[in-house]
Amino acid sequence: MNLQPKELGDAVAHWLEYKTICGFESLLSEALLVTPISEYLIGKGWQVSAERDYRTVFGRNLGAGYLNYDIDAVRNEGKLIVEVKYLKIGKGKDSGPAIATGRIFEDIAKLAFPSDMCRRLLIVGRAANVTSYSAIGTLLGSKKSIVRFPNSAEARVDEISYKFRDGITNAIRALNEGGLPSLCEVELLSSGESDRRAFVFEVSRST
Repeated sequence: MNLQPKELGDAVAHWLEYKTICGFESLLSEALLVTPISEYLIGKGWQVSAERDYRTVFGRNLGAGYLNYDIDAVRNEGKLIVEVKYLKIGKGKDSGPAIATGRIFEDIAKLAFPSDMCRRLLIVGRAANVTSYSAIGTLLGSKKSIVRFPNSAEARVDEISYKFRDGITNAIRALNEGGLPSLCEVELLSSGESDRRAFVFEVSRST
């Protein structure tokens, strides 16, 4: 059976709800979200690895430690790479979801970068008390969004520019494989049932 994005989104959403009921939510993090995603993929016959770098995932001689992927998986039909984010309420002066919009677009750039044929997913979970989605609001505005990369240091959507951190920019430059594509398409595939606890986006690299 092919990967079912809605089923995957629902599985992550239900897992988050279960952790909330158990009183575990304050301990949840981006890293822990790797668990339900990996469990789902393994149950569907994928061979799954986590936190591996670009060189290892794509069999390159160079690039150790430059770009790491939260999850990579393989099955007969090909390769899958996944980046994960978790929206939660920040502490101190930050009263909104504690993740900058730019971090989301850095993950999109990481997914769009490899020229190899593979499927690319961005999965964003949220805490129960997060009721706004400013970090992914741009991507929720339409079913498909065009993200442009005018250079290796930023992404641009609808004339809004999102700057990358120096580490990401330097990694893209250091890998020296032609850089980012000029653009990619980001499509919302699932929003985790009616409670919208998990969003699954697919990133398609321009050819």
